[in-house]
Amino acid sequence: MPDLAARSGLATDAAGRLRVDSTLTSIDSPAIVGAGDAVVAPPEVGAHLRMACAVAMPLGGHAAHTVLARVRGARPPTLSLGLVAQCMSLGRKAGYLQLVHPDDRPRPVAASGRLGAMIKESICRMTVDKMRAERTRPGAYKTPKGPRPRAASRVVEEIR
Repeated sequence: MPDLAARSGLATDAAGRLRVDSTLTSIDSPAIVGAGDAVVAPPEVGAHLRMACAVAMPLGGHAAHTVLARVRGARPPTLSLGLVAQCMSLGRKAGYLQLVHPDDRPRPVAASGRLGAMIKESICRMTVDKMRAERTRPGAYKTPKGPRPRAASRVVEEIR
């Protein structure tokens, strides 16, 4: 439900996403951890994050790390998530892939047409394979570190 956080009386952004801290914990309740497209992370760690499976899946993993840290009485890790590419399918025979810097700025490398579709399809397969691997080998799915704080603050300024 897109309005669950708001109906629960929790802080949300204009789109209704749960406001969380840098560990993905609700800013209103330490008992609530959020992930995926349902949350908005603070700008210093999340200004560059877009709504996409490339972000939602790692946020889910980070939320799990936060919960496990709390269960173990440890301090939850701070979110650091970098991006690698933006891609989309344009039917089964065409696609587009743009490599990006960790802060989601485009790099000068892209693939389109049939090659773009093949790369996008391999990314989709890899995503499913890595989720399966996580069942037996926790940590099999790795993500790049996020932009350095200086780069993140630049993204925040660009958004304003």
